[in-house]
Amino acid sequence: MCITPLNKELNRYIELVNKPLDERGKNHSFPYDLYLAGSDELKQEFNTYINDLIKLPKPPQKTYQEAYFAVLEQIILNLSRCLLTRKWLLIAGSNKLQNNGKYKYRKDRCHIYKNVDRTKTILTLLREEKLIDFREGKAYDKGSVEDRYFPNKFFAKELIKFSPFVEQTIKPPYLYINQPEDEYEDFKWDKEHPEIESLITINEYAKEQSWTLKAPIKQAFKRNPFTSGRLITPFQNLPSRDYDIRKNTLINRNPIVQVDFNANHLRIFLAFHKQPYQGSDPYIEIAEIAGVDRASVKGVFVSLLNCEDIEELKAVALKHFKVSKGNTEKIANALKERFGEIDFFSKFGVHAMNYEGVILKEVLLKGIKEDIFMLPIHDAIAVQEHHKERANEIMLETWSEVVSEMCGQKVYTVAKYE
Repeated sequence: MCITPLNKELNRYIELVNKPLDERGKNHSFPYDLYLAGSDELKQEFNTYINDLIKLPKPPQKTYQEAYFAVLEQIILNLSRCLLTRKWLLIAGSNKLQNNGKYKYRKDRCHIYKNVDRTKTILTLLREEKLIDFREGKAYDKGSVEDRYFPNKFFAKELIKFSPFVEQTIKPPYLYINQPEDEYEDFKWDKEHPEIESLITINEYAKEQSWTLKAPIKQAFKRNPFTSGRLITPFQNLPSRDYDIRKNTLINRNPIVQVDFNANHLRIFLAFHKQPYQGSDPYIEIAEIAGVDRASVKGVFVSLLNCEDIEELKAVALKHFKVSKGNTEKIANALKERFGEIDFFSKFGVHAMNYEGVILKEVLLKGIKEDIFMLPIHDAIAVQEHHKERANEIMLETWSEVVSEMCGQKVYTVAKYE
């Protein structure tokens, strides 16, 4: 699955990459049962490496020895995937920390949690060997955060060769709710619900395809089954901004391109307010009015629909996109000048993500009908290069269908591939 440009980018990445930011609810990944794809030689190298990595306890029964090794294998595979997606691996050192300071074990989430003592022993050994960075879990008034782990620089250089070949079995559930409200704590979709049926179709087709960090394509809602609803899969977290890792991977052994909607959330937001934008690039237009660069406009607007006021926007844009507070204010004023009195501070972001999920799900389903496999990347898709023109057409027509129905008038968008 790796090609020479990918290897070069992986080498550059591992030399320069630092630990991910550790923010509550961000850059975190729960463990899953994973496996190593790739050649038999690679699998043998992996088994030899973890056999020699730490001195595991050796109980007299062979079954228990194998159980220790199985937990170690899953921890290393999960760390390898987190290394490439720049996420802290969440594992409660013994159990899940609760508000009362006690722990509740995450049973059946994956093999790592089959036995609390084995997991705790192995994590302790990895820390004693100074192979992993550690952040201790903490209870908050609302929820808690488990212990976090990430490979240190030395360990990362050993694991990176395995990272692109870590895969996850594709199986349900494909729908879930993050941070569910009390009334949706135990919510389950009906087995014949259209959301489930469409995701089953997508994932059954995906099982026959190959790509880096192969895993289920899921739909994630937030707080309830009506808000957010983005399609997610680990592939979309491959580095792409500072390192050309994602674009140098393959789908079905073929080079890929990414097809992006232009200013997607802004266009959806304006259509929702009956002011659809029909130009080529609103970010460039706003940048010219504000006297700033396009990247700053994009960063501010990505933040804007999730903020309550200008002061919060200034802080978020500075922290996450390095846009100065002065430039953020210029951009906010330019938006007002161009689009009038629309209230951008309306927390529309989760609704935009919901429309985005609807659009991309339909795009993937249309692709399947033509035997074109596409992977969701937030508001874009990755597709084999020889399918790029047709994928672009499908995205444009689907966006127009969904958003036109939403706003009650015919609207169009712009997409491009690179």
